[in-house]
Amino acid sequence: MRLSAILVCGLLMSVGSLACEKIYDTSTQKSYYLKSEIIPFWNVDGRSITNFFITNSSSTDLDVKLELLDFSGNSYSNAQPQGTNFSNGNNPVNNWAVLLSKKLGWVRIPQASSNINGHATISWKSNECIKEPLRVTTWQGFTNNGTAFILSTIKI
Repeated sequence: MRLSAILVCGLLMSVGSLACEKIYDTSTQKSYYLKSEIIPFWNVDGRSITNFFITNSSSTDLDVKLELLDFSGNSYSNAQPQGTNFSNGNNPVNNWAVLLSKKLGWVRIPQASSNINGHATISWKSNECIKEPLRVTTWQGFTNNGTAFILSTIKI
């Protein structure tokens, strides 16, 4: 009996991770699938930066958005994509940008004059529901001594 419950939970978890929300956009009159997850923490100050490494492991280009919020819930937009893997140089911070298939997108929050903490929401949308096409690693680096550590890694 106990083994069955574990198997059922495992099956439910597998099915649950595929769940995408189907959205109908009235302005374009098109449907798409959407999935979002919380990135629990980011931080910058006078001696540190935060990087978000967003990997699209699917065979489909995805629309990606990284919504940054400070701990008060205010939108934070002082971040820029690094490199060229977001199509047309689009910025995914608080806007939709296409992350090309099998590519890594990189967004950096630079140093700030004061300590700023927050969380983020990473979202993707596509014409199809894809199981965990993105992996997001949040990395914090210290500019004064060259050390760095990973704050979180999530699959979405």
